[in-house]
Amino acid sequence: GRYLALGALIAGAFKTFIPVSIIGFFTGNIYLSVVFMMFLAFVLAVCSEADAFVANSFQMFPAAARMAFITFGPQMDIKLIL
Repeated sequence: GRYLALGALIAGAFKTFIPVSIIGFFTGNIYLSVVFMMFLAFVLAVCSEADAFVANSFQMFPAAARMAFITFGPQMDIKLIL
């Protein structure tokens, strides 16, 4: 349950504090959106139990970018680098 709550907190903070103009810049280009979502998965280092919940909250991004978030997150994140 705590991972689900953490995922909800992260998704809510992203939607609240990031301006729509910045999100629109990334969602307009499939390549930028995939790279952005992979970078976001790397930085957030969310547990794999909450990845799908967080990715689902980014409905404005294409499905390929959300899939990149789900697949790249468990493979490479800050925790693994450290």
